[in-house]
Amino acid sequence: MHQDGLIKFDFDLGCWQCDIAAVIQRALTSDVVEFMALQLQKLPKSTQEVLKLAACIGNQFDLQTLAIVCELSEVETATDLWAALQSDLILPQSEVYKFYQDSYEYSQISARPIAKYKFLHDRVQQATYSLIPQDQKQSTHYRIGNLLLENLSEVDREDQLFEIVHHLNIGSSLIVSPSKREELAQLNLAAGNKARISTAYEAASNYFVAGIDLLATGYWEKQYQLSLKLFLGRAEVETLAGHFELASSLIETVLDQTDSLLDKCAAYELKMRINTTSGQPQASIETALVALNLLGIPLESEPPSSVDFEQLLNLPEMSNPAKLKAMEILMSVIGAVYVAQPGLMLPVTLTMLKLCTQHGNSPIAAFTYVFYGVLLCGFMGDIELGYQFGQLSLTILEKYDARFLKSKVYHLFYAMICPWKEPISATIEGLLESVQSGLETGDIEYAMYSLKDYCNYYFLTGAFLDDVHEKYEKYQELSRKIELVYDDLAIWKQIGLKLKSSYSEDALISFENLSEADTFQRLQEKQHTTPLFGAYFAKCQLDYFKGDYAKAIENANKASTYLDFVIGKIYPTVYNFYLSLALLGLAQTLEPEERSGYLDLVRKNQSQLQTWANHAPMNTLHKFI
Repeated sequence: MHQDGLIKFDFDLGCWQCDIAAVIQRALTSDVVEFMALQLQKLPKSTQEVLKLAACIGNQFDLQTLAIVCELSEVETATDLWAALQSDLILPQSEVYKFYQDSYEYSQISARPIAKYKFLHDRVQQATYSLIPQDQKQSTHYRIGNLLLENLSEVDREDQLFEIVHHLNIGSSLIVSPSKREELAQLNLAAGNKARISTAYEAASNYFVAGIDLLATGYWEKQYQLSLKLFLGRAEVETLAGHFELASSLIETVLDQTDSLLDKCAAYELKMRINTTSGQPQASIETALVALNLLGIPLESEPPSSVDFEQLLNLPEMSNPAKLKAMEILMSVIGAVYVAQPGLMLPVTLTMLKLCTQHGNSPIAAFTYVFYGVLLCGFMGDIELGYQFGQLSLTILEKYDARFLKSKVYHLFYAMICPWKEPISATIEGLLESVQSGLETGDIEYAMYSLKDYCNYYFLTGAFLDDVHEKYEKYQELSRKIELVYDDLAIWKQIGLKLKSSYSEDALISFENLSEADTFQRLQEKQHTTPLFGAYFAKCQLDYFKGDYAKAIENANKASTYLDFVIGKIYPTVYNFYLSLALLGLAQTLEPEERSGYLDLVRKNQSQLQTWANHAPMNTLHKFI
């Protein structure tokens, strides 16, 4: 650097001067890697060899793992690292490394802590890695992967699964043995599933792709089960990542290749998730009906004549694979049915209930009971029985420790059962827990449904509008994972904004830079029924505040077209209230003989409010006029 003029002595000032910016820039160039490589080659040969393997592991490494890949004892490995420690090329992460410098002292320790190290800088690791000849890198990584696989305990193998598979994949082109290739494909399947559970969808997809690439020619015939799991695994993570076209292509491949009834249904179930997540609920329903027909499961229409909750809690476990798959499909389609064809909700739920009572409980029984509770509360008018079914569902959920269902069950209980018996404020924490659980387990659909109701219910608790707006701002971008939910939040966010400021000037509802007419056209074309209810209700509410009661009633009537799609939630109580206010507002401008019809509607609304108030007065009693 002195030769390049980056460091020089200023004779006038009598001191050294350094161009710091230029030095930093120089530090980022490949020259440093080359320079460090030269310095590393001055170390003892044994130290160089150990460091090269450490560089393959990563910027940080532990002595136990390094000893395995070096095929040395931990003391021998630590001894070989000593020269690099003295040169400050690697740094200890704690004082533990000192125990390994003396073989006698080491032998006296019963519970040996693990010594951890790191390279001084990423450039030092790169320089060390560059010492491995290019034509030996694949074989080196492959040997490391195999040594870890063979020598680590079962627990440590699981903990280091990603690292093991990473090394083996680098050397996968060297594998000629069909059995070894299949073994690595199985490891990639396990790594893909582990990454999926961690919501690392891109990494999971890469593992599934690597697994598929390792399959033999004619793999659907020769390695059917492994091929099926890899293709379905990849289709699922591509769905979760929003790559619907690719996921659909993978599912069609599975449907073309399998003759198994249950495997076809597994593919159909994924296809339903794609349709629902991409805003095609009707297509999801049609796919579900195809799958149920294959399984020979007709939809039921008659509710049970009596209920014994203790008997339901203690039913034997469901074991029939076809019945279990039918339960999965019925559960998966409920969300689409709710937003696109609510008339099917009761038949779908009764079918699940009958499968439980005839064939036993399973984790999905928790979903079955909570959804039947939803229907009892919101559609069948039996709030007390519905609340009991909701409580049963929470018990079943805990009994089976069914974390993969927590988002669904919590959403349904806290959004659609709890408000009919408890304060609406009691729903907020449970809905947020549903969001978090869904994001953690990959249940994006119900996480987003809960996100919508979490924000909207928070609004309806009477929170400050600034706080409400902050919630919508915080979560609106996340809600894009499901377009229907994003649209719904955009509508309710506008209600809050207009209530804060300009509702007296207009009651226009629009978003995404569309006109109001184009906004409604878009929602109708996409069959986004719950946002349509929200949009017309918003216009009703804003028109009422403007004093345009006739227009408010007109928009309330339009909202009623979509009321079935929000029944079961708290929204109808607010709709009932504002419709009654608008009816009374208009009635007071009419002659006495013209008022009676409007007042009759108000009395009908008040009667419904009284029914709700009998069970949860804290949520509805103040809405009596």
